[in-house]
Amino acid sequence: RLDAFFQVSARGSSVATEVKAGLVTFLTMSYILLVNPQILALAGLDKSRAATATAVTASVATLIAGLCGNVPFGLSSGMGINTMFALTHVKIDGFAPELVLSWCFIAAACLFVLALCRALKYVMAAVPSEIKQGTVVGMGLLLAFIGMKDGGIVKANADTIVEMGPLFSNWHVMLVVGELLLIGALMMHGVKTAILAGIALGTLTCWGVEHSWPGAIAVLPEFLSCFKMPDFHELKLQHVANMLPYLLVMVFDIGGIVFGLGKIAGLVRGENTVKGSIWCYIGAAAGSILGAFMGTSPLIVAAESAAGIKAGGRTGLTAVVVSLLFAASVFLSPVIVAIPLYATAPVLILVGTLMMSEGIEGIDWHSIRVALPAFLTIAVQPFTFSISNGIYFGVLFSFGLWLASGEWARKCPFGQEQGPDPEETTSESGGANGGSVTSSVDTIERLVSYHHSDAASGATTDQQHSYEPPSVV
Repeated sequence: RLDAFFQVSARGSSVATEVKAGLVTFLTMSYILLVNPQILALAGLDKSRAATATAVTASVATLIAGLCGNVPFGLSSGMGINTMFALTHVKIDGFAPELVLSWCFIAAACLFVLALCRALKYVMAAVPSEIKQGTVVGMGLLLAFIGMKDGGIVKANADTIVEMGPLFSNWHVMLVVGELLLIGALMMHGVKTAILAGIALGTLTCWGVEHSWPGAIAVLPEFLSCFKMPDFHELKLQHVANMLPYLLVMVFDIGGIVFGLGKIAGLVRGENTVKGSIWCYIGAAAGSILGAFMGTSPLIVAAESAAGIKAGGRTGLTAVVVSLLFAASVFLSPVIVAIPLYATAPVLILVGTLMMSEGIEGIDWHSIRVALPAFLTIAVQPFTFSISNGIYFGVLFSFGLWLASGEWARKCPFGQEQGPDPEETTSESGGANGGSVTSSVDTIERLVSYHHSDAASGATTDQQHSYEPPSVV
């Protein structure tokens, strides 16, 4: 029955292979259970409840994508979005967590409606590809900077803003550097559990030196106490500017990652269509809506799902296994809460590295019309500790340079056709309409190569075509 329901044999797989792929995917992406509560705690949220919320929402969202969409993808809280939630909007801007959760709820509800109306491809097409790519790269830099700050690698300086931390005089900092080196070496040799192994070693070291062992290993979760009602009473019209980045980041990330993963799994049909991809958006929206009430940040499709696909996962049965493992992890909150910040800081630096590769090569740096908005989108995020600031800066300069280019006059029905825009390019780096989706395929392939020494060699390099967003089916 499983074979027939999930079309396992029809897709050239087996039930045993799907189960194994689900385990591989979970082990690769389960670091989010450890890192997300640490980040949300910066916003004043309870770490134990955040750990439960992270596991429950990931389980629900992945189950929807697997059962309804029959896709081998795992979903979890998005790295970068959680930073925007905890640091930018709560800790720095001073908004109450309950108010920010209401923004997340509205953004998720909008994503749900757009998915049902099949309007997501128009949203993807409306934003220039360099802004989409720059957003991901900037998020990576922001995460890496936070990891370095939390790990003590950099510290504040009144004259230079930041300076090098005590690398050789503080054992915590030495632990962070050593753990990062270990994780990088393990990933280089294709170890699937490299991130978890690094976190485990760092955690055990801290527990042993500081004698801070957890008081329990597993407890029954109190689900009712996890629910934290969003505050809709304080909503104002100007909050739309704060809510919009959550929606855009979810749309950008899910659209690109789903296509990249679908390409590797052989699920892409004609016209850039991934069969069942609409359920990835719906699953992420449903999980994010639930997360708004439980107290966690919005969800996206995990790029780490590539490891499970490489292990043979081709159907939603892989996602169901991932969902069940996330559900089982809700009982481990005492251990998750006890994990020290120094053990998870290297992971933020590593994730920043992976996100950097996701868009930097797809930007045409030879065209100032593309390069300047992309650079500002990237640079403003870590310099202002705000993802939304980077997006708005990039969009503003992209629009301004579009006006200055005169393209609007050439395309005006009352104007005269004056030939091609000199800034439009069809170079392999993607041009002004560069291939965001194509670069996502390359990025996912590179991610697979981090976890497997026999990385797939079929990543597409056809980036000379203009951007065409993936259809939602």
